[in-house]
Amino acid sequence: KKSGVAIDLPSADWKAKAITAEELRDKEFPPVQWAVDGVIPEGLCVFAGDPKVGKSLVAVDICSAIASGVKAFGNRTCVAGGAVYVSLEDPERRVKARIATQCDRWPSSFRLVTGGIPTVGDDFFKTINEMMMIWPDTRCIVFDTLSYIVPTKPNGKSDYEHYYKFLGPIHDWAMENQVAVVVITHTNKGQAISGENVFSKIMGSQAISGCADSMLLLQKNHAKTNPKDPTIADGFLHLQGRELGQDCIALDFDQEEMRWTISGDVKGDEATGNTRWLEIMDVLKRYGAMGPTDLSSAVGYNVATTKTCLRRMKAKG
Repeated sequence: KKSGVAIDLPSADWKAKAITAEELRDKEFPPVQWAVDGVIPEGLCVFAGDPKVGKSLVAVDICSAIASGVKAFGNRTCVAGGAVYVSLEDPERRVKARIATQCDRWPSSFRLVTGGIPTVGDDFFKTINEMMMIWPDTRCIVFDTLSYIVPTKPNGKSDYEHYYKFLGPIHDWAMENQVAVVVITHTNKGQAISGENVFSKIMGSQAISGCADSMLLLQKNHAKTNPKDPTIADGFLHLQGRELGQDCIALDFDQEEMRWTISGDVKGDEATGNTRWLEIMDVLKRYGAMGPTDLSSAVGYNVATTKTCLRRMKAKG
């Protein structure tokens, strides 16, 4: 008390958080864990895009690749681990169809949750802590979409104050657990102004850029007038973050697999644009001729999928 008036003191002890430069020099930190190499690091990742651009397709690709220990986006390495897809917009039936079309892989470490997730608060963190207890191998949790876990902004409150209040604690939890938490959201209506930061189209972008460790924005290439022209990208993945810097990656969309793939780094026959075909050709070049059963084991696809790819490759010469 001071002059008979009670004074509220901060509950946290700042001394416990103080460290000298010398102590910091000698302190060792675990290396950054990547969910998708060079694209999604540990921490909070906000993934945005226009409606129907294929964000949920990317979510399935990411979770399947992590759970299977294969490559996401066609060529980006994922260390095998658990992945949780919290699909609050699409039911099990739709997610199953996407997995079957994209990769036809069904690892038990790919977990799907389609409901029962509270908005951000004590119950929310109790829920994801339970996930980590039940599935301790989890490397990535994808929430589709942000509107289901962040309450509607009250009148009179700024975007920054509202979104930082809810996304800041998710960032802290993700860093503490060394997990990538990907939150999917939509962009605002309307085209970005020339020269404007593309991430400004994300609702609450100022708060998001302040508390998110990385931001991704999926964008169709509206300048591509001929959909069959392989020399022009189908879309772009804009990246920004503490571990990423700022970059823009060209993408191709595989209509057969309903999957976005990175075009700039893929080697092989660009006429196919199909990463499964490229992987099959790579195995055959390295090990020589083999039957569909042996080939399916070598590339990690089931026999039916491998036979379908071979028939299509033969038909296209």
